[in-house]
Amino acid sequence: MHQRTIDRIKKTSILPGLFLNLQSLDFEIKIIYIYKYIIHVTSMVQKSSPEGFWVELKRRKTVRIIITYAATAFILLQLTDLLTPALFLPEWTTRLVTLLLLIGFPIAVIFTWVFDITPQGIKRTKSSTSAKVQPLKPAEHVKRKLRTEDVFVAILLLLVVILAYPKLFGRGKDKVSLDPDGKISIAVNTFDNLTGDSTMNSWEIGISELLIYNLGTSKELTVQNSQTMLEVYKSIERTQTASVAPSLSKEAAVKLKAGHYITGNFQKTGNKIRIIAKLIDTGSDELLWTGKVDGDIDSDYITLADSLSGQLKDFLEIKAIKKNTDLDFREAFTNSAEAYRKYNEGTKALMNEDYPRAIELFQEAFRKDTTFALAAFYIANANNIIAVHSSNEEYTSQAVKWTRKAYEIKEKLPDDYQQWVELWRAWYITKNSNDVLRYCALLEKSDIKSRYYWHDLGVTYLSGFKMWEKAVNAFEKIETISSEWGEDWQFSNYYHNYGSACHQLGNHDKEAEIYEKGIKYFPDNGWFYFDQAVCATAKGDTANARVLIDKLIRLIKEQGASERAMEYWLGNLYEEANSLDKAEEHYRIVLKLDPNRANSMNNLGGFLIKYDRGIDEGMNLINDALKINPDDEFYLWTKGLGCFKQGKYQEALNFLQQAKNNCSAAAPELDKDIQNAKDAINRQF
Repeated sequence: MHQRTIDRIKKTSILPGLFLNLQSLDFEIKIIYIYKYIIHVTSMVQKSSPEGFWVELKRRKTVRIIITYAATAFILLQLTDLLTPALFLPEWTTRLVTLLLLIGFPIAVIFTWVFDITPQGIKRTKSSTSAKVQPLKPAEHVKRKLRTEDVFVAILLLLVVILAYPKLFGRGKDKVSLDPDGKISIAVNTFDNLTGDSTMNSWEIGISELLIYNLGTSKELTVQNSQTMLEVYKSIERTQTASVAPSLSKEAAVKLKAGHYITGNFQKTGNKIRIIAKLIDTGSDELLWTGKVDGDIDSDYITLADSLSGQLKDFLEIKAIKKNTDLDFREAFTNSAEAYRKYNEGTKALMNEDYPRAIELFQEAFRKDTTFALAAFYIANANNIIAVHSSNEEYTSQAVKWTRKAYEIKEKLPDDYQQWVELWRAWYITKNSNDVLRYCALLEKSDIKSRYYWHDLGVTYLSGFKMWEKAVNAFEKIETISSEWGEDWQFSNYYHNYGSACHQLGNHDKEAEIYEKGIKYFPDNGWFYFDQAVCATAKGDTANARVLIDKLIRLIKEQGASERAMEYWLGNLYEEANSLDKAEEHYRIVLKLDPNRANSMNNLGGFLIKYDRGIDEGMNLINDALKINPDDEFYLWTKGLGCFKQGKYQEALNFLQQAKNNCSAAAPELDKDIQNAKDAINRQF
């Protein structure tokens, strides 16, 4: 096409003839027409006010089309989801329909903006400037007539509400109800033969009999026997081999006082056979579960029915066991009821602080389902807790091992839980403090309602990064969840760590309140008297502090602790309360009681270096400790800090880096010290 022809088209108004005889134009001309129209619309939107643009959208009925299209698309997706298994359609059918609907959406919006459908056919919509609009007189009241399209839109929206309601308001709720005896009651109906092959009629009662038998072996389920079902069918004038309509299936369940009933059918296409089963709530008619098994025409239906009943049995047993599982741990993401049962027992041991037993139970759960990511993850958790309190490297190595296992199968978990596993991987495997902090920030945005989850986040901020406010925010989230659930959390570590975070912020009133609640639930836990003594000492309440310290000393002696251990904890108590003179006094007694113990040397040496109370003496002590254990990362860290305070920055960096290399996990505070040493070295040049 000649350039002057294109120039002429560019100079003309595109609107009067837009899309008229467009098919007869050359490709280049089509592009120019479309380009100028887009420029025109963009210009119109930019020049008009938001109110004017909204009026134009309504005038062209674009808003109505968007609503109608969205509602229709939602209904089509729901139908596709229901019909895909019944019609033997491939699993990608729903994705294909979704893609087509997404592609069609902009086309529909553009079409309704440009054209109107009138009794005379499809016509281009006039622009607002060319449309003749007669303004209404102020006194006039126009009564709007109900149009067919209004009724159609209203019906669509009603269908959307009906379909969306259980998805929106039933999310996260346990819909399978238990009977007063704590069991799930079920009536199993005969299965419908949809193959058209009368020789397969025996499958109708055969499948239901197998389901009744397999489900009846569960101690969590109450299943009506086939004879009882036969009597009910006869009472409603149906034989056991007759096709049972949904209304009659419900009637049978009602007569038997079963909270749920199972219906199903089997279908045949060529040599393929499919059995479908549905679990329905008797009271609400809500579909709670659906499952299928596939085979060929020569398959043994007993094997197929066993497979189907196994799926259903696991689903129902997990629902029943969930009722006795702590709310914090109910979501576990396993399809094995046996694995979930052991997992449930493991969470109870975890909350009771019986960590070795918790590890055993979680391992049993993992053996029953080797894709059970949360079981592996909580094994790592329990090992980590023991490692922190005992300094036993074996438990640390187990925490690393099980963190790696959980990471390998993390795809079995939702995104928020995957990020939680990623955080632990960053802590124990890659040992990357920046990644740990990044995942902490992501986890803060989660809507997971597990207090254990938020406690782990709070402890990471508290102990790992010394970020007191963020730690308190995480612990406050636990308070909010507990308030919503109407119950305080029965986990002693939570009260200890929450109070400690408040202590660091100087909020001693809140700290004292938290410890009081902890003692209320755990009166035999001596650590709360330690915490209260720290709080009282920091507040200057010497009388109360003395009473609490005496009580703490008595408890330590009753537990058979050595005098050295008692003096160490008293030193730690006064250090936490920032009463440094008394802390130093007790740390010196510890060293005097056991002068050849490297840990005692490091405790006093590190204290003297940290608080500038005698750096040279502290360095002598830590040098002696390193002679006994030259590879201990904590001794190397203390030595590095001492060198830094002496102005020996390169030497400090060397020791700090050695400590980092020997660490079994991320060490954010050590990373900060390493960076401080590097910065100090750079300033020298």
